[in-house]
Amino acid sequence: MAFLSMPIISINKLCNKMKDNLLTEKQAKLFEYIVSYSNECGFPPTREEIAKYFNLKQKSSVIHQLQALEKKGYIKLLKSVARGIEIIKQNSKGIPVLGEIAAGNGLIAEENIIKNWDPVSSGELPKHTFALLVRGESMIEAGIFEGDIVFIDPNIKPRNGEIAAVLIEGEATIKYIFYENEHIILRPANKVMQKRIIEKNDPSLNILGKVIAMWRQLNNNKL
Repeated sequence: MAFLSMPIISINKLCNKMKDNLLTEKQAKLFEYIVSYSNECGFPPTREEIAKYFNLKQKSSVIHQLQALEKKGYIKLLKSVARGIEIIKQNSKGIPVLGEIAAGNGLIAEENIIKNWDPVSSGELPKHTFALLVRGESMIEAGIFEGDIVFIDPNIKPRNGEIAAVLIEGEATIKYIFYENEHIILRPANKVMQKRIIEKNDPSLNILGKVIAMWRQLNNNKL
C-alpha cells in the first residue's frame, strides 16, 4: 500500500472540509455577480443593489450570504462602508481536486486541495462536483487507471452496480457498489483483487457520492 506524505485526517474532518471549501449554488451566483459588477464598474455593488438584482425583499438574506462568502475566504466585508466588499480571491469556476483516492486496497484521504481543474465552465457538470486523484489498479477493467482524475457528485447516491466513492475506516476508495440485505459490497474491476463486504451500520462507512466522469492526461498520467 502506498501512503501519502500529508497529514492523515478523520472522516468527519474530510467531509466537513469538503463542504466548507465548496460554494453553494446561491453563493456561487452571488460571488460571480460581485466579481462581474466590480470588473465592469470598478467598485463592488451595495447590499441594496445585490438585493435588487436577485429580487430579495429582505436585506438580511444578502448579509447572510455575504458572511458565508467571507467565511469561505472569497471576500472581506468592510464595516461602515457602503460598498464595503473586498474580493479576496477569484472563483475559478472549476472543480477542486481535494486529494487522492485509492483504486486498490485503500489510501488515506487528504483534505488538501491539490489544484483546481476547470472542465465545467460550460455547465456540463454540477457546480458542487469535486474531484479525486486515483491511486491503485483495482478499477483498471472499468478503464480507470492510476493517475486518472474522477469526478464525484455528492448529491447522487450510487445505485447497485454503479461506481461509488467511499470512505471506510478513514480510507477512501472507488469501487462498484452493491447493496445486499444488511451489507454493502465493494467490488473491484480487477479479477486478481477481492471484493470487500461491509456492514451497512458500520459507523466508519461514508458514501461520498457517485463517480460521474473521469479525466485522463494522455501525455502525462500525473498532475
